[in-house]
Amino acid sequence: MKTAILLFLPLAFIPTAQAAEVEVVKDIAYYEGKDADSVRHKLDLYLPKDQKHFPVLVFIHGGGWRKGSKGGFEKLGRTFAKHGIGKVVANYRLTPQVKHPEHVKDVARAFAWTHKNIGKYGGKPGQVFVSGHSAGGHLVALLATDSSYLKAEGLSLANIKGAIPISAPLLVKNREVFGDEESCRRASPLNHVKGHTPSVTPCT
Repeated sequence: MKTAILLFLPLAFIPTAQAAEVEVVKDIAYYEGKDADSVRHKLDLYLPKDQKHFPVLVFIHGGGWRKGSKGGFEKLGRTFAKHGIGKVVANYRLTPQVKHPEHVKDVARAFAWTHKNIGKYGGKPGQVFVSGHSAGGHLVALLATDSSYLKAEGLSLANIKGAIPISAPLLVKNREVFGDEESCRRASPLNHVKGHTPSVTPCT
């Protein structure tokens, strides 16, 4: 696996000659299949205006796989964009509407949309990172370790420049969200890391 697991320095420590103006584009549909959700299959863009070839961070919200949304991240999105980093904040479907693996399938779709389209907005497709907090951190960690989700979108782990999971559960055991023990095992990012012995995680 070539994907790097990275930590970012606080943006205050990133040198910049002058803060960029920010362009915001909201509620873009990243999936439009027959089962598309008019709210959950949407993402927002925060872009350094009139800049080209900038790196991009796809961010996935937390909320225990049951709640949360892309709303509320505008300040963070603008902060990244002012420092020359495009930010994509995506919704995904939640439990009880869906169970695993539908959450991470949506994250893969949002990433695939970004990889395909961000160049139209000035971003660099080869410099797309992923990050998320809590349940969102779990989803990006799973996306960056289990190749099957990106493969379904015509991509590979090599298309992720780096992954920054924050406060992410790497072994999961929630039966309501993930189902039986085998599903919990496959949904646990740690079990997809080279050198780690996969284990069955008791679901409760």
